[in-house]
Amino acid sequence: MDLQAKDWLPPVIGLAGGLVAGLIAAMSAVIGKENKISEFRQAWIDAQREDLATITAEAIAYASETDPSKKVGRLASFDGAHSRVELRENPEKEEWTTVRGNLETLREGMLKPAPDIVGLRFLCTTILVEARSPLKANWTIVKKGEPWFRRFKRAIIVAIVAAVTIGVTVALWVGPTAPHARPATSADRPGMVAPLVTGKATLVHAAEPGRTAP
Repeated sequence: MDLQAKDWLPPVIGLAGGLVAGLIAAMSAVIGKENKISEFRQAWIDAQREDLATITAEAIAYASETDPSKKVGRLASFDGAHSRVELRENPEKEEWTTVRGNLETLREGMLKPAPDIVGLRFLCTTILVEARSPLKANWTIVKKGEPWFRRFKRAIIVAIVAAVTIGVTVALWVGPTAPHARPATSADRPGMVAPLVTGKATLVHAAEPGRTAP
């Protein structure tokens, strides 16, 4: 089989181009989605921080407030932030179980007729310290990317390497450098000798056992 570049090159280029185009399109779509999810996660982190700060501030302010009308407003602000924290909890992970338990204890303590301000301040500090771990875990995901996206990137790298390897292998196999595509020479075929040129005619003599070429 004598293949020329015009025979094998277009299919190989078409195959490689299709694979690359598909990988680029898939990567672009996934990157766009991953960026959007990261934005949502960052907004979630910011809102959680804000609500936890509101809860701890309003708890101390409520316990220290003497004006009943103002106490109502502070309690409403506390309960609103508390409810938002509860709604953000993922029932499958429950990252905030300890924090949520302390928030309930904080609310009970601030509603006592004679609240312990020192004890409430200590509990608020405990809540903020405990909240740092899940907040940091989510922030780390924002920086490094979603777990599924990291797995997808590794898969894309493997696919690109495989595509390049297949393309090179096909090119070497069907290209002009392939063993079956090279013209035969006297070194490839035992018994064949170089052609003899005599005058206008070219004579090829094949060596036979016990006989030498004239």
